[in-house]
Parts: sequence; C-alpha cells; structure tokens
Amino acid sequence: ALVLGNATAAQKQVRDLLDRDPFNYRTVQLFCEVQRYAKNLLPVLEFVRAHQSDLARFNAACQVALAEALTSLSTTQDSEAMSLARQLISLASAGKFELTEVRRLILAMFELGQEQEVLTFIDRAMNERMDWKTNPALLQLRGRALLQLAKRCSQNARNNSSLSARLRGRAWDECRRYLAEAEHDLREALAHGPDPIVLDHIRTGLDFVQTLKGFAEKPRAKPR
Repeated sequence: ALVLGNATAAQKQVRDLLDRDPFNYRTVQLFCEVQRYAKNLLPVLEFVRAHQSDLARFNAACQVALAEALTSLSTTQDSEAMSLARQLISLASAGKFELTEVRRLILAMFELGQEQEVLTFIDRAMNERMDWKTNPALLQLRGRALLQLAKRCSQNARNNSSLSARLRGRAWDECRRYLAEAEHDLREALAHGPDPIVLDHIRTGLDFVQTLKGFAEKPRAKPR
C-alpha cells in the first residue's frame, strides 16, 4: 500500500502485523517508515510507551529506528519523546553493529545532543574493529563531535557571565584541546580517501576549526 501512496492502508496493515508480533524487527522498522511517510509519529510514541518495560527486547536496529522517529517528533529537550529516545539509544549503543548501522546510531546521538556519548561509542567501536580506526567516515564523525564540544566550551566562556576568570580560562583551554583533537581526526579522515560526501563534511569541519581557533586563540602576554 505504501508504494502506491496509500498511507492510511499501509498504517493499518502494519498495525495489524505489530499486534501479532510487536518485536518483529522488520515490522517495527516498517512501522517507523510508514509513520514517517504519513507525517504522523504520535503512534510511534504510543508504541514505545506501551512497550517501555521491554525496550531491551528489540534489536539494536529497531531501537535506533524508533529513536530516530521519536527525535523527529520531539520539540523540546525535556519531552517524553526525547527521554524515550535517549533510553533507546543507550540500549542500542551497547550492541554490535555493521558500519552503516554505526553511522545511523551516531547521527541519532547527534540529534539528542550526545556528543560525549558519540566519542565513547566511536572509541569502543574502533577498539573492537581495528580496521575502523582509519575509516574516514568514522573519523569525520568523531571530529564533528569534538567540534561540537569545542563550540559549547567557547559559548560558555564567552556568554556565561557567572563564570569566574579561572573557570572561563579553563573553558577556553578545553575548547582549544577539543579543537586540536578535532583537527587531527579530520585531517586523518582526509588522508584515508573519503568519498565525496564525507569529503565535503571534512572540509566544512576544517573550515569551522579555523573559525573557532580565531575565537579561542590564547592571548599573548604583554611585554614588560
């Protein structure tokens, strides 16, 4: 029904399948796809809510698909949808993935503002699969997470008037540290033959590194 453009019929068919087996991974992923197509993601929230005590029973791919749908639905950081999405991502990140699934999980984490969790997850994945240590897509995503953390530190240092001079200095130090690590990862990604899409993201990231460096440059001591 979906390929014929009949979203209403597709939703009914998928709901019938879910009623028979709510943990069938193909059905759950199709359910998320159909609801996205119908631009009606509230049934996904209701489904997750109904199975909240059994979320660990879904496989990692389903957990990511459900989380992606919930982040599209959510409008505030404190919403129920966002909270459930974080729970699903936390469960999913404990599993093992193929590279394409890893990227989907990481992008869902970015939607949730979980840059620190992205770093932890990528580092664990790279330690488990040594060949991924030089994967340009993963290196670019790691660099992106570091850049977001650097940006957060710089915003805190510039805009948080309640910070003492000492804490503001620490925020700038952390910003510079994240920037150096981000630039390293992005240049490593560049050296390992990224595809055109990843290459574009790397170049954008490196441009942003230079922009932030301008804000974060350590002031030179005045000559006496």
